[in-house]
Amino acid sequence: AVQEELMLGAVLTILIIYLFLNSWRSTVITGLTLPISIISAFFAMWMFGFTVNTMTLLALSLAIGLLIDDAIVVRENIVRHIEMGKDHHRAASEGTSEIGLAVVSTTLAIVAVFVPVAFMGGQIGKIFFQFGVTVTFAVLVSLFVSFTLDPMLSSIWRDPEVERHRARKRDRENERNLARGAPPQLQNGIAAPAEHHQTAAARIDPSHDPYRSRNPINRFATAFNDQFERIADRYPRGLAWSLRHRLLIVVGAGASIGIAFAIYPTLGFTWIPDVDGGEFNVNFRTAPGSALAYTTGKGKEIVAFLKSRPEVNFTYLSVGGGFRGTVNSGQIYVRLKPKNERDKSLADIQTELRVALRSIPGVRPSITGTPSIFGGFRQPIIVNVQGPEPSRLKIAAAQVLAAMRQVPGIAEANSSEEGDIPQLDVRVDRQQAWAAGLGIASIASTLQPLFTGQRATRWEDPLGYTHDVIVVYPDSMRTSAEDVANIPVISSNVNPATGQPSIVPLSQVAEVRAGVGPQQIERRSLERQVSISAGVLPDFALGNVAAEAKAAIENVGLPPGYSTAFTGDVQNLDETKGFVLEALLLAIIFIYLILASLFGSFVQPLSIMLALPLSFIGVSLALLLTKGTLNVMTMIGIIMLMGLVTKNGILLVDFTNQERERGLERTEALLGAARIRLRPIIMTTIAMIFGMLPLAMALGEGSESRAPMARAVIGGLLTSTLLTLFVVPVVYTLIDDAVAVLMRKRVRVVSAEPEPVAGD
Repeated sequence: AVQEELMLGAVLTILIIYLFLNSWRSTVITGLTLPISIISAFFAMWMFGFTVNTMTLLALSLAIGLLIDDAIVVRENIVRHIEMGKDHHRAASEGTSEIGLAVVSTTLAIVAVFVPVAFMGGQIGKIFFQFGVTVTFAVLVSLFVSFTLDPMLSSIWRDPEVERHRARKRDRENERNLARGAPPQLQNGIAAPAEHHQTAAARIDPSHDPYRSRNPINRFATAFNDQFERIADRYPRGLAWSLRHRLLIVVGAGASIGIAFAIYPTLGFTWIPDVDGGEFNVNFRTAPGSALAYTTGKGKEIVAFLKSRPEVNFTYLSVGGGFRGTVNSGQIYVRLKPKNERDKSLADIQTELRVALRSIPGVRPSITGTPSIFGGFRQPIIVNVQGPEPSRLKIAAAQVLAAMRQVPGIAEANSSEEGDIPQLDVRVDRQQAWAAGLGIASIASTLQPLFTGQRATRWEDPLGYTHDVIVVYPDSMRTSAEDVANIPVISSNVNPATGQPSIVPLSQVAEVRAGVGPQQIERRSLERQVSISAGVLPDFALGNVAAEAKAAIENVGLPPGYSTAFTGDVQNLDETKGFVLEALLLAIIFIYLILASLFGSFVQPLSIMLALPLSFIGVSLALLLTKGTLNVMTMIGIIMLMGLVTKNGILLVDFTNQERERGLERTEALLGAARIRLRPIIMTTIAMIFGMLPLAMALGEGSESRAPMARAVIGGLLTSTLLTLFVVPVVYTLIDDAVAVLMRKRVRVVSAEPEPVAGD
């Protein structure tokens, strides 16, 4: 599914480029960046020892729009210089030089975002290390290609489409002149040139357009660009209004940030989003002390019930195996049919099974989610109840379990303390054992392999598979305390009659009697503990349910010396919030340092960076409309936006500075830069959006885990682009005015200082 999303995103991005540039040559020149950057990313993956896995493919899928951004901006600026009448070589050189600082700034800002992501701590850092490194290397390669291959091809590969577009643009200028007033020829009674009549005829009937193409795709792209140009011509008027009402714009931007922060708490926090991966596990337990055959029979009963469901494809039963497996526990792997072959979602099926499995007597079932690199192998909520005294610890754990079962959203809360199980206690008489030449270690080493088994050798079957040969005492010879008491133990004493070690019955040195004991003993931080695990029902956020569970446990009032600690996904979520916040702050600091060094100013980067929060309203609305939550994926998406949002502001501010250096007044420079840079801003934004669109649509099984990141980025890009087009110029003028005021005050202070008098 990730590979399909990667290919589909690349195709959609190329189509967007052609739609805006309306030239297959320009599309090829720009699109070459994609395969070169992706192939280079594979080289980086090989160099760092990465594999082609979910995270590296996710990195490339999300980076499709990023990789082509630099090439779009460079090629668009070169085309603009060609349309100004320059030859291809001069246009490629001057166009690349003019946009170079802005392109470098945007790329380094993106790198500054992904480097902290790659080196986050905790589990999230391990998961996203390959993600961050892959994107960083690919983006740097795309920058190199944009400054080398693209200008080179643009200088030697003539593009007739660009010439045609330049002629059409010249005719549009003539139309505007005609609209403003008649040309001098008509004023003097002389007929207008033929091209004026052709253009007027084209306005009445497009079929008379001399530059009209026969290709329907080309005609559609031409119509799209004409409509875009008409809309873009209105943008300077809207920006001029914004510059006259700066306070209103600033208040509106602040209101959008406030609304976003008001929406975020309603979304809920969770570790990973709910995923319909088409598979899950049913864990079950029988009563303590149950025999293996009994547990296996109950497992087969559950399997028969699961196979009766029309949505189930196949199952796999295992009993007593795995980590900490016991004979009264088992696990059933359930594989569902593909989503297009069943009517119910994974969440609906699990909800029905939670109710239906309760009707099977003698078992306690629990359902876990789809296993992935983020977890899913165990219940998301695990509470460890710790304390010094075992009996009181059991009481405290029972109180915590009862409190958690009352929390809304909790599913199948179970405790690892299931009660005592029957056992045989062997009490060794140390004096008798010493006299018989036996020690505690020798007795234990004799009993342990007889009951738990010991591998004697390995056997290879005719098919070449090897099997362990385990030696264990027969069940028929250890059914009672008397059977165990008759087990012979080899003594260290030598029988003088035979010269061989003596054989001593266990009953001679120990007392064997029936008793009870714990099924398992858990320790953590040198203390005994009881683990309580629970799932989360659909439509409930893990963070919210965990917060309510913590409040319910606090109301229990555990005795002194007894405490609780949340682990599992709850612990991962709490750690992730801290690591994401650190990465976010580092990204913002790195972006500021990069912009300050490239612009040569400590103040101008603020006009760009103050627009970063404008993406928050888009993220919150996108998650709200798609019923998403704040999870590890959306958090990484928000960090990504910090680098992406700066692109628009950099393009505007950089060109505005260039225009002011040429002698234009500030407002005129802003309006001119905004109109010229509007096309690359919209092109790159739409290219990124369409590149991530397949991810956001969650097309394949398990894609729900990746979709929230793309949805958050798309929502943030939409709102930040629309707001940045007006907010960044306004903030730019406000900061420029503030700097001018401070400079005037400084000049007045310096001029007010008394001049030194001779002799002082």
